Amino acid sequence: MLNVGDIVYLKSDLNRALPMVVVNVEEVWANRVGVEWLNDAKQVVSRFFSCGVLVCALPTEEQARHYEKFEILRAGEFFGLYGYDSLIAQNFAGSTDFANETRLVYEFKKHNTKASFFEERVRLCAFGLGCEDILAVPPHLPHCNNLQLLFGEKIRRVKEVTERKYTHKEALPANYADSYLINTSKIVGNKILLIDDVITSGFTIRHFAGVLEGLGFEVVMFGLGVRKKLKPVLDRTFCFLNVKNG
Repeated sequence: MLNVGDIVYLKSDLNRALPMVVVNVEEVWANRVGVEWLNDAKQVVSRFFSCGVLVCALPTEEQARHYEKFEILRAGEFFGLYGYDSLIAQNFAGSTDFANETRLVYEFKKHNTKASFFEERVRLCAFGLGCEDILAVPPHLPHCNNLQLLFGEKIRRVKEVTERKYTHKEALPANYADSYLINTSKIVGNKILLIDDVITSGFTIRHFAGVLEGLGFEVVMFGLGVRKKLKPVLDRTFCFLNVKNG
């Protein structure tokens, strides 16, 4: 059952999520929740969702059955959406671990498939983890990748580097920091969700996290696919309410 203060997302036919702060109306009028808390919640949600905020009452038990649970997953220092195994492992070694999840992430990475699906879930995770902005790890070439198309090019690659696909177990070269620029003037707030499409060894995302922390930011490392066994973060669960117009 949902509780006062939970954030839920009303799904429309356009596949957009409308965030709602769950409020027991009687408690608001009795000032048990407080107008100040409600305004703060609206401001935080609005920072991530351009569609604004709807305030709803607690659903009945019957209504709550239509909510679909969405969980943030974690493996050690990394948060993520899915476990991940390489397509090479699947095709040549016969591995079936995370097969559907791997192909979903791969199709987004290569072809920008289901971009709105991933954007929606990443923004939910950023909100749930208390992050104020989302920064995408840049590709090895000096142009935007699909994550940067969604969340901006606040870390910009200026020199080509060796693709980590085949060297992920090796340390980054000593001059790696010369290959990119960070535009701190575009970063909102202090706590950042730093996101990569795939986290394998973690060398690359740890590098950028360390640099950002050195600049004074608090960083949460996140991957669409993480090559580790992920477990739910139990206090970071969201709900979707699937509805049909009319």
